[in-house]
Amino acid sequence: MEITSDQINSLKAKLLSSKEENLNFQKNFPGEIDGAKSGDMVDIANSDMSGKLETLFRARYVDKEKELNYALDKISVGEYGLCEECDGPIAIRRLKLNPTALRCVVCQEKSELN
Repeated sequence: MEITSDQINSLKAKLLSSKEENLNFQKNFPGEIDGAKSGDMVDIANSDMSGKLETLFRARYVDKEKELNYALDKISVGEYGLCEECDGPIAIRRLKLNPTALRCVVCQEKSELN
């Protein structure tokens, strides 16, 4: 079943909202912890771990931004909702749950098995 323009508009609004939330989180993400500059070894270790976690979190949000932009680009060129593996439609239920889905359920399952 083909996706309707109303469904696409609804999913686009959801994607744009997610993009705004993602950008706001990145802007408001706490900066590096400065407490370990002259602290003991435990403070330094905690600061090092915090820095590594911050890097991981930031990378995840950058990846999420790329996924959201890719989905929005697919909408703008009229290719949104098509599986990148088989070119078949991605079920609307799947897109409502995951608007950045790239594959239909069957192709996603095959991809995860490999």
